[in-house]
Amino acid sequence: MTNTTKLSKTAYTLYNRPDYFRQLADEISRTVKGDRVAVMTMPIEPREPLVLTLMQELCSAAKRGVRVIITVDAISFMITKRHEFKMGPLWFHGADSAVNFSMDAGLSKLKLTPPFRDMYDQLESVRKAGGMYRITNAPTHAFTLPVAGRSHIKLAVVNNTIKLGGCNLEDSIDLDIMASFEHPALADYLFDSADRIAQSGYVRDVLGETDQHFQPSTPANIANPFDLFIDAGVPKQSRILKEALKFIDDSQKWLFFTCQYFPGGIVGKHLAQAVARGVQVHVVFSHPSTHGYEQPGHYVYNTLQKLCLPESLFAHQLPKGLPTLHAKLLANEQGAMLGSHNYTTQGVRLGTAEIALQVHDPAFSRQIVDFINDMLPVSHRFEFEKITSVRL
Repeated sequence: MTNTTKLSKTAYTLYNRPDYFRQLADEISRTVKGDRVAVMTMPIEPREPLVLTLMQELCSAAKRGVRVIITVDAISFMITKRHEFKMGPLWFHGADSAVNFSMDAGLSKLKLTPPFRDMYDQLESVRKAGGMYRITNAPTHAFTLPVAGRSHIKLAVVNNTIKLGGCNLEDSIDLDIMASFEHPALADYLFDSADRIAQSGYVRDVLGETDQHFQPSTPANIANPFDLFIDAGVPKQSRILKEALKFIDDSQKWLFFTCQYFPGGIVGKHLAQAVARGVQVHVVFSHPSTHGYEQPGHYVYNTLQKLCLPESLFAHQLPKGLPTLHAKLLANEQGAMLGSHNYTTQGVRLGTAEIALQVHDPAFSRQIVDFINDMLPVSHRFEFEKITSVRL
């Protein structure tokens, strides 16, 4: 499922997760010597057939002389959340046991069992083909909280084409979205950032303590079509969350919000304020049962949030049995914001590196809402014709 719109000088194409894998593999297959490819993901699941195909294309590209970089967050080697529950080698040993997890045999010195062996072998295949990989944000000691200090950034750069959104290199059944567009200056910036993160191994070594804001240069009389924000991963600091709260507060007629977890806390308060001023707020989020070993906590959290927030915010929890809604989208009558951030405070407190794209165009906003609507049950879709005027 793909969809394309054109605004200003930038055309955006939208992909669900399986089509993102297929399109990215196809674009990589057409690269030639001297081209460049960078892919960043949080987890990797090489047992997913479409991910395996993508990894094979990365290897083939590297053999052709394409500059290939892939970064995978260390959580892949700390804990599994899909298929089975296992603690991984980096949780038991920490980074000190293998020093450098990208270019040497550090991890291979540890006893690797499936699925960690599969992940490592696939990454090593990229290196052996002539590419580069890095396991980023590795813990410095054993028994570290797996979800703390993560790189949650998901992106791909193929020459001047950029893909941003929520798609990890894992199961293709999740309901997810990536936006693809061409922008040479931003592609240079993101490829250079991925390269430096791969060289360093830690996002904060590259970004420091400062969250990043990329705004394209345009003539003074033309509005910028987008802003890009990157959280450096400093605990209790998030430029993206601040922009998301402002986005909610600026909504005048309607707000469509899709997320993996119910957005309570400070985000819930801003949503409640929007409801109170007459904005039609439509929040769609995953059923707690999709969250594996974390589901008891989400059941409790959602129940507590219902005690202090409008009932209407909970009306579109997805039914039990559907795949995880992994798409992270805010859309209103002015534009849309998507990326890797879950728009919750939990990840912010733990210091999570994130990325988000904000497109300032009503046509794009409607396009992306329609795109996600097609993934949802009819009862959970946003209906533009039911938008009412804001109360004054």
